[in-house]
Amino acid sequence: MKTLQKTFPAVLLVCLLAAVLALAPAARALHVDTRSSLTLTLSPVDGQDRDGTAKHEAIEATEFTGRLYRIASVDESYYYTPTSGFEALAGEDVKNFKDKKADELRTLADAAASLAADAEPAGTLTFRSGSAGASNLETGLYLLVIDTFTTEDGIWNVSCKPTLLPVPVVNGEVNGSWDGSDNYDVTAALKLTAEKALTKIKITKQLTDYSALQGPASFVFRVEAVNAGGENVFSNVYAMTFTGAAAQELVIENIPVDSTVTVTEVYSGASYTPDGSGEIQLTARPMVKNNDGSETLPAENEAAFVNRYNRRRTYGTAVTNAFSYADGQWQLTQNYSNK
Repeated sequence: MKTLQKTFPAVLLVCLLAAVLALAPAARALHVDTRSSLTLTLSPVDGQDRDGTAKHEAIEATEFTGRLYRIASVDESYYYTPTSGFEALAGEDVKNFKDKKADELRTLADAAASLAADAEPAGTLTFRSGSAGASNLETGLYLLVIDTFTTEDGIWNVSCKPTLLPVPVVNGEVNGSWDGSDNYDVTAALKLTAEKALTKIKITKQLTDYSALQGPASFVFRVEAVNAGGENVFSNVYAMTFTGAAAQELVIENIPVDSTVTVTEVYSGASYTPDGSGEIQLTARPMVKNNDGSETLPAENEAAFVNRYNRRRTYGTAVTNAFSYADGQWQLTQNYSNK
């Protein structure tokens, strides 16, 4: 996130040897009643992918909104006072906003964002083709909040940290004097972060016939996903248990979009033979968005398996690994099912 910084005039007091005090020209006062404008664009996007251009273009092609809050007014001396609903920011020393360092500005922005949940925004910005604007703004300190959104193509989850925007921006000092004007038409570039969106795949299993004498039949599947760089981004095992000839399905969540997914039937039931190789590879596609807001799993994300009873009396056991995180370490629980 690119943060706009202000520099402020200072009154220079010169002490002469004869104890004559000479005061430099008075600091230029801010025109607090001047209405301002704000134009926002997108800076290069951070995130995990091998093609930043494609990611940036996907965001520009997506319409999204942000809420703009006026969290502080500003006086003629460039000091800020929290507005209604943001009075708690006084403890963050918002008055001296101009003197804060980057980490202090981040703390202030986060504190303001927590208060904004109960406040009324000054306006809403709509980003189209990667830019948005607002006009007729009062002077002061603004906070921009953009909720996490998914690009129109369904590939990227995009986020932006709460962003502080001072209006106007104060121009710098040149040779000991101010260069003449403040910037009441503010332009800033937002820094967004994008990560691959998550999708789902479905494993379907058809058991064409069944041996009641053998009892419940268990089947185990290993699911592996790698990204474009060959890095493993998902790995787990799953089991299905049948008590008769039937069809079952299992939906697997949290698969990164565009990853290459390999579903392998690593245990096909002690007395059952799979049709084909027992391994299916697919490219995980985004969920399909419906007009009513619901999502549908795309047909390309389905791995279908068929097994047949081979007339052999063999007994075995299936195991499903379940991982949980507690007390700073991962715990493994193994759930067994006999067949």
